Amino acid sequence: MNHTTCKCDIRSEGRFSGWSDYDEFAEQLEKNPLFVLTPVSKPHSNVGLVERWYQCVACQSVWRLLEPDPPFNGLWERVEIEA
Repeated sequence: MNHTTCKCDIRSEGRFSGWSDYDEFAEQLEKNPLFVLTPVSKPHSNVGLVERWYQCVACQSVWRLLEPDPPFNGLWERVEIEA
C-alpha cells in the first residue's frame, strides 16, 4: 500500500493554530492504532524542539510531530526517508 491510498493522512500537513490544536491532535494520534512511535533519525531542528516521529503500520510512511514552542506553533508533516 502506498501513501496516496492509505488512511494515515489524518490531518493536513502544516502548523497548528496553537497549543489547544496541538494537544487535541496529539491525543488523537496517541489513540490511533494506525501509528506507532519510531526513532527520530534526522531532527527537524537542533534548537531543542520536542519532536516525535510516527510510522504508519499500513503503508510505512513516517510522520513528524513537533511540539509548539512560541512563536513556532508546532508542525505535523510527512518525513521523506532517504534509502
